[in-house]
Amino acid sequence: MGDLNELAVAARNGDRSALASLLGRLQSEVWRYCAAMVGTADADDAAQEAMIRVVTSLPTYGGAAPARVWVMGVVRHTCLDWLRSAYRRRALLDRVQRQAVDTPRSEHGWTETADLLAHLDPDRREAFVLTQLLGFSYDLAAETCGCAVGTIRSRVARARIDLLKAVQAADAGEVVDGREPS
Repeated sequence: MGDLNELAVAARNGDRSALASLLGRLQSEVWRYCAAMVGTADADDAAQEAMIRVVTSLPTYGGAAPARVWVMGVVRHTCLDWLRSAYRRRALLDRVQRQAVDTPRSEHGWTETADLLAHLDPDRREAFVLTQLLGFSYDLAAETCGCAVGTIRSRVARARIDLLKAVQAADAGEVVDGREPS
């Protein structure tokens, strides 16, 4: 069984060795495509995500298109999703950085976002900004961050606690992250 179409059909029907052969034969081509689309730094992760999508989408393979074309279509969509996600992350970072420059200081000497959020752990800050400032659902934030929904919920809850403590400390006149309140 050496033909890719035969391997794909057999894999779709539950043949694990056919699946392993199919993925093995396409692995380097998938990686090269991902490297060209998303860059070599992210190619391993994108190729892994693409292969996962190929496996999970295999039941939909009807055999009408050549298996190689079908697989590369799945890989293409994976790379496009990867690029959109990277674009959203860069846009979010740019927006937060612009706010840090453009936002006047509050009564505590913080800008409304950047200074107050700066003391948060980066993972908590990202989850908080996505869900609370940008209005992402927890599911979409989890997808954007590449983690479980429960992890996002936990990070947001902990970020809220950290922010509340920082505001309370500032109200009490305590030093927060080396800054005295104004």
